[in-house]
Amino acid sequence: MSFILLLAFLFFVGSLTGWCLELFYRRFVSQKKWVNPGFLSGPYLPIYGFGLVLLYLIASVEKYIDFGHPVLEKLLLFFLMMVGMTIVEYIAGFFCLKYFKLRLWEYPGHYLPALFVSVVDPRRGVLLHHSSAHPALS
Repeated sequence: MSFILLLAFLFFVGSLTGWCLELFYRRFVSQKKWVNPGFLSGPYLPIYGFGLVLLYLIASVEKYIDFGHPVLEKLLLFFLMMVGMTIVEYIAGFFCLKYFKLRLWEYPGHYLPALFVSVVDPRRGVLLHHSSAHPALS
């Protein structure tokens, strides 16, 4: 039971922290005004909560990775986290687009298939794990 409570705690901490980061990013960097970054009522963005839970679960398998070289082990862990966060972003974007007809973010003008690119941009996933399309990376 305590493991489930830990995951729930991480989910809510990640959701609230992600909302705060997005709120201040939009206020001081991108839009220069106060904008609620979420589409839900309340101060949370669930994609960040799911992302933090996934990162915790991936990090917990670190003890089972044994290549005999610590740098390779960390690189594999980083790669798994990067792929995991890209998958979370894709699933969230696809779900919102299909069931709510709501496009929360998009990455136009890229070479990948239209549905995939409109939901997730792997180049940004590689650079930032999960990002809200930082303009400097365009």
